[in-house]
Amino acid sequence: MVGITPEFDLEDRFSGFGGGVKDSGWNEASGRYVELQDEFYVPTTWRAQSASNKQGSAGPLDDQATAADAYRQGLEATYAAYQQLRELGVAKEQARVVLPQSIYTQWIWTGSLQAFLHVVDLRTKPDAQWETQQYGIAVRDIIAEHFPVCLEKWEQRKQPRS
Repeated sequence: MVGITPEFDLEDRFSGFGGGVKDSGWNEASGRYVELQDEFYVPTTWRAQSASNKQGSAGPLDDQATAADAYRQGLEATYAAYQQLRELGVAKEQARVVLPQSIYTQWIWTGSLQAFLHVVDLRTKPDAQWETQQYGIAVRDIIAEHFPVCLEKWEQRKQPRS
């Protein structure tokens, strides 16, 4: 599995699947060389902060409309500031710092199959952020399609021995 080197071309927000960086090669469109477009991740459901888990959420927020409106206003304001800075001639690498982590970016992700399977194990755990779990599941599905035997063997190693 270490000798197999898949490569994924992905798109998500800056804060999307950054945990994968620790596990394999990563080449991201950072906004330093290209203009960033006004494409942002917009949650379909706003979640409330968990009272018992500082890192987790606890189900849908009661006031979805107000949260969505505040978010939309913030996105519009930050992207307008980015555009204004660029029109003034500010370098892309500096203008981009006003943009939120929810702006979409693209990247190429290369690593060993073993590293990707490890990422899947970590990012699909029940305590992982929901959005991160979705990427973990998608990566697992791609691995299942292209490397079904390797995935089966990987998952067998997690089974208790009798």
